[in-house]
Parts: sequence; structure tokens; C-alpha cells
Amino acid sequence: AKIFEMFTFEQLYEYLNNNNPISTSQSGFRSLHSTLTALIEATDNWSINIDKGLLNGVIFIDLKKAFDTIDHTILLRKLRIYGVDENGIKFFESYLNNRSQRYCVNGELSETAKITCGVPQVSNLGPLLFLIYINDLPNCLDRASPRMFADDTNISIAANSVTELEQILL
Repeated sequence: AKIFEMFTFEQLYEYLNNNNPISTSQSGFRSLHSTLTALIEATDNWSINIDKGLLNGVIFIDLKKAFDTIDHTILLRKLRIYGVDENGIKFFESYLNNRSQRYCVNGELSETAKITCGVPQVSNLGPLLFLIYINDLPNCLDRASPRMFADDTNISIAANSVTELEQILL
């Protein structure tokens, strides 16, 4: 299963890189990108705004348990949008559905619970599916410059005054 998962990851990752659908605002889980890349791009953006005499307003977002909250239906729809064919969709439906888990607390094993959302975090495929899931966030923002590193995001807004920043943010 792990070998097949790695093969699937490599195919999907190559497809995404060749067709460039991963947002340029995203630095997480991408080759030649890092937290430093995200930081440099954000600070460069802020410096350019300051040089133009603008104020920067920044919202910092850290999604808690981000990998655990992914809606499978939405993820599968996004995979279709990015061009994954029906055979691929069937694979991902099988990969995501019919999963279960148990917890061990103080030596006591819990009952088996069905997992109804989320992606596996112990694989390469899980983080890539997460990137696909949040990839369209920058498209939802007007007058804002997002920088993302996996589930951490900063959204920058530039304006002439504090009042204008408040109006944009509200």
C-alpha cells in the first residue's frame, strides 16, 4: 500500500508541477520552497508597500488540525477541477473513505471510530491533498496578498490609512 501511495503521490505531484495549478502563494510541501521563501516573499511585499507610502495590515492564520478537517466531497470536487480523471477519482474515494481509528489512553484501547473527514498525515499524499484543498484561497481575496506555508497563512492588505485598512478588513 505504501509503494502504491508513493507512486500515486509522484504522479499527482508531477502532474501539478507540469500544469502549474498550485498557487504561487503556497510555499509548503513544494520543492525549492520553504518557510524562508514564504517569509522573504511576505517581507518583500511589505517593504514595497512601505516604499510606496502605504500602511500594511496583516492577518495571521494558523489552522488547527487542518489535515483532520478536510471535507472529502469538496476535495474530490477540486481534484476533478484540476483534471484528475474518473479512475483517479475512484482511487481517491477509496483512499479517503472507509478509514477507522482507535486511541490508546493510559493503556486503555478505545472503540473503533469511523473517520469521516481529513487526510492521512503520515504519508506524502496527505499533505499534497491538503495543498489542493486550500489552493484556491488566494482567488477568494480581493486587494490582499496571501502567503501560505502549509496550514499557516498571512494575508497582507495595503492601504493609505488605518481607516481604509479597517474598511477593507471589515
